[in-house]
Amino acid sequence: MKINKRKIISSLNNIANSLDNSGLFKEANTITKVMVKLAEEESNNNEPEPERKSHLQRMIEQYERRVKRIFEEIHDSMKRRIEFKNEFAYTMDDLDPKDRPAFEVAAHEILNKIIDSR
Repeated sequence: MKINKRKIISSLNNIANSLDNSGLFKEANTITKVMVKLAEEESNNNEPEPERKSHLQRMIEQYERRVKRIFEEIHDSMKRRIEFKNEFAYTMDDLDPKDRPAFEVAAHEILNKIIDSR
């Protein structure tokens, strides 16, 4: 006869709540401890077998490495963008205000050449 531990745990939970509501706290705590032990057993029985667990662990580690690499690439890209914007701003600050529009056009042309060459 197979025992459905989930149903037993649920029933024990209902009994513990009833005892709690009746002021029988010591009895409710005793039932709760039994319920926790059963739940722990159920949890341990549902753990993946070692081979599958190691595969799962490998997949988690692989995912973590990929996410870290992507984050680093994004972070580096953002740093380069900030450096580019700073360089552009510093150059604009050094120019006479009437020369800034011509510089802006030239800067866009330089960027387009670099992008097209890739």
